[in-house]
Amino acid sequence: MAIRAGGVATWEYNVDTGEAIIDDHGRSILGIAPDIASTDGERRLARLHPDDREAFDAALAEVVAQGGDFEASYRVVENGQTRRIKSFGRIVSDGSVRHLVGVSIDVTSEYMLAETRELMLREMNHRVKNLFAIVGGMVSAGARIHDDVRAYAADLRERIAALGRAHSLASPTGEVQAINLEELVRTTIEPYRDHAAISISGPEILIARSCLSSLALMLHEWATNSVKYGALGASDGRLNIVWKLDHDLQLTWSETRRDALSEDGDVGSGFGTLLVQTSSRQLGGHVERDISDDMFTISLTLPDKVLADA
Repeated sequence: MAIRAGGVATWEYNVDTGEAIIDDHGRSILGIAPDIASTDGERRLARLHPDDREAFDAALAEVVAQGGDFEASYRVVENGQTRRIKSFGRIVSDGSVRHLVGVSIDVTSEYMLAETRELMLREMNHRVKNLFAIVGGMVSAGARIHDDVRAYAADLRERIAALGRAHSLASPTGEVQAINLEELVRTTIEPYRDHAAISISGPEILIARSCLSSLALMLHEWATNSVKYGALGASDGRLNIVWKLDHDLQLTWSETRRDALSEDGDVGSGFGTLLVQTSSRQLGGHVERDISDDMFTISLTLPDKVLADA
């Protein structure tokens, strides 16, 4: 009773005949249909992910040959869904017949939690690394417009505080239920207001809280890239951010500068690119990029579900 309540499947495998007795929960998590016979080993394992089958067979063969304990981690694919399973067993014998008796557990949720934790750690490390680059850009930009050290220090402190406010928008915590898109854009760009000529325009649009952190992450990533590679890193740069609502929300981020823009700020395989792709996917959006010698444009299309009143 306790085993069943804990979501643990039980099974017994006759290593000599190949027959396996599996309880109902085990058949469910392993994707074994009711009509599959207990002696049909090939159909019984048909749902195992092809990449995991060899390791599973090797672990089973080893315990059959040598005795002892059995342990295997593998994926089960059913109806397009993938489950993570861990199985444990031990060879027992009554003298004439040997059985591998064990349990299986669906650990999909634990894997998903671990992957989320890993993504969060990578995001944190990425954002901290970017902070050094951003603050360095602020120092350089401030040095171009200040002769007085005290005024320079005060301005730099203000910019860093603004950067902190922009970072807080990318956090899912807080009690804000919705935020004006213009406020979100201006808060993100505020730390770099003197880095380039900046233009922001578009109708009043409220973004739902559930979509805020993903959109804030995308805007912050683009601003960071612009400081490192684009218009916000050049004294002659221009940044134009404009949006409109036409069934979908369409936002265009355009950068220009006299010297050639670096392609490092474009599509790549770095973690910043992964953040943008993940955030866009979470919002159900689509991102397109276009780069030329002196212009870089990002076109973001988002469904109306991101709107607070949708």
